[in-house]
Amino acid sequence: MDIQTVKIVVNRKHNDRYLTTVSLTEIAAVLQEPLTVLYTNVMEPGAVAGHHLHHHKREAFQAAFGMFEVFLEDPVTKERQIFLLDATPGSPRHHCLIVPAGIAHAVRNLSLHTAGLNVFATDEPRKPEDDFPYRIALD
Repeated sequence: MDIQTVKIVVNRKHNDRYLTTVSLTEIAAVLQEPLTVLYTNVMEPGAVAGHHLHHHKREAFQAAFGMFEVFLEDPVTKERQIFLLDATPGSPRHHCLIVPAGIAHAVRNLSLHTAGLNVFATDEPRKPEDDFPYRIALD
């Protein structure tokens, strides 16, 4: 399973704030399809989202605030990978994770507080014709 990431640029020009930038052009190029929607999944501590896959839609995940554990599994080969996403600028886990079509995914909030996961996608969320349940072991 070849999983890619896209860099998040952090600008710390001011002492009391910083700016993070994600190139939508770069995400769309990696996804090989235009992005059509951005949504934020706001999750309570320990909450899990996903446990599904898409045959057509492609997504990129970015921790907007908080920290997440992302579980990916190829349903054909059963190959699994686990990634951490952290909204903290400068963290080695501060990037966008590309989730290809056909790869099952689940996301868990590891934070002690509410956390938000930005999802950049090539189609609307929860379309029944392209949202297929797939249980991933969270261990």
